[in-house]
Amino acid sequence: MNEASAWEIFRDAINAMKSGWEITERGIVGPEQQFSVVKLSMGDVMSKNDWRQKTSLALVAFFLLFLGTAFIRRQGVPGQFNRLVNEAWEAVNEGYYDPNFGGANWAAIRQEFVSGNYGAREEAQTAIRQMLARLNSPATRFLTKEQVAAFLNEVSARPHIGTGLLELLVVDVEEQSRKLQIVTTIPNTPARRAGLQPGDWIFAIDGFKTDALGLTEAMEKLRGPETTITRLTIQRLRKHFEVQLARQKIPAIERSVRAETRQWRGQRIGYIRLDLFLDTSVEQMREAVRKLEEDRVSGVLLDLRSNPGGDVRSSLQIAALFLGDVPLVNVNGREGLKPLRALGEQITKLPLNVLVNKGTASAGEVLAVALQSHQRGAIVGQTTYGKGLIHKAAQLSDGSMVLITSGSLQTLKGAEILGRGITPDVAVNPKTGRDVQWNKAADLLLRQRLNLSSTTNK
Repeated sequence: MNEASAWEIFRDAINAMKSGWEITERGIVGPEQQFSVVKLSMGDVMSKNDWRQKTSLALVAFFLLFLGTAFIRRQGVPGQFNRLVNEAWEAVNEGYYDPNFGGANWAAIRQEFVSGNYGAREEAQTAIRQMLARLNSPATRFLTKEQVAAFLNEVSARPHIGTGLLELLVVDVEEQSRKLQIVTTIPNTPARRAGLQPGDWIFAIDGFKTDALGLTEAMEKLRGPETTITRLTIQRLRKHFEVQLARQKIPAIERSVRAETRQWRGQRIGYIRLDLFLDTSVEQMREAVRKLEEDRVSGVLLDLRSNPGGDVRSSLQIAALFLGDVPLVNVNGREGLKPLRALGEQITKLPLNVLVNKGTASAGEVLAVALQSHQRGAIVGQTTYGKGLIHKAAQLSDGSMVLITSGSLQTLKGAEILGRGITPDVAVNPKTGRDVQWNKAADLLLRQRLNLSSTTNK
């Protein structure tokens, strides 16, 4: 290699950086990665004992180090960012519940966004967000790889740093008003201790109004390092007040099911508390039912108060323990109404009533209304939250994700759950000092058992 060819490497490197091409250890690669402008690799240059080659390589390295960021825009495999946008479009095209895409011309949107020339990951991500915004559906949204990890940690109840304001479970954007709302709170978290309640609006986060934020952007502001403080402005009915929450280590939820036998009016009543649906909840529920059967209880009160939902498959399996293989609710999706069925076999026929409140949401509502629909148990408490959408997660090739609304939930009688909730058979508002809802449900359970015995003896 002579001095002229060394300067050719230098010249080609500069031209490559200006053209948006990429310099690799294999040489300078064109945007379509079809050919190399420089056939001599950097390794070959270093193997030569010639100061001219080393000098030219040093010059190339200088421009890569100090000027490269100004010129080189393509990273990784050229065209991969366009592919990300196309993957997101395809996922929505196949999975979104509304075949009319909310009135958006989805085919034209593909032409508009997928044909773009995205030179950086951030540009493609911005395009995906803009594309999804055309659906006018806040529940259909994009998560980066880092946001996916934080989201999964929270919805799976893994250890994490936070305030107990878990994405989607505790905090969500209300579909009609598009406001950031508290669904419920989780026990032993700063949010629960601060007295936040179902239906509270998060009006501002650290002084930043949330009316222009989607859920993903709001969660970015709510998360942060341990011991730091977030200041929330809460709207409850017509009043505004501030709450300060310290971010702390939130331990994993090891047990989501608790059971005990209680004495009530001379009878043994089984009590099962289900905090949320996790993949470990099914076996814990099975154990709880077995224990109460062994204690020969007169019936069971299933407490779903402030249960925000969680793992869908677990909820279907738990429903089967009380109902067997039956339809629970209907899902109104792309192909019309389809039943969502329980998964598994029934293991108990003990009399049952269900406790709910304003914080019972999502999978908790599905279980409650299924038990009501099949006349397996009465619902006692307050009208539930009304969170009636089903989502599917489409993971993109770089580890990011699109959460897609794939259906809305209806009761077996055809009533929409979204925005309406489940109406209890016996309405009882909570009172300070005593659990009047539990007392009412227990009395009703004993009357049901008495009526059943009397009917059997006739």
